[in-house]
Amino acid sequence: MKNLYIRKYKDSDLDSVIDIWLEASIKAHDFVDPKFWEDKVDEMRNIYIPKSETWIYEDNKEVLGFFLYMVIRWLLYLLNQSIKAKVSEVN
Repeated sequence: MKNLYIRKYKDSDLDSVIDIWLEASIKAHDFVDPKFWEDKVDEMRNIYIPKSETWIYEDNKEVLGFFLYMVIRWLLYLLNQSIKAKVSEVN
């Protein structure tokens, strides 16, 4: 029997959340070099996840997914950094 539920993030979820985020980012943005996302792992681990409200979707204590909510200024910062990276590649 499945034991699916959503709960608040705990620090012990960090590695699972990072793994899911990295795999999903690489698959969803296959036109971007995976190294770009790999280079963002420390930022996710040390900046964005700690400053966000995160909820975990799990089954029998296995993290299957997550929902992360951040204040809009962080989303704009991420967008800004992505644009800067693309402009740097062109120049």
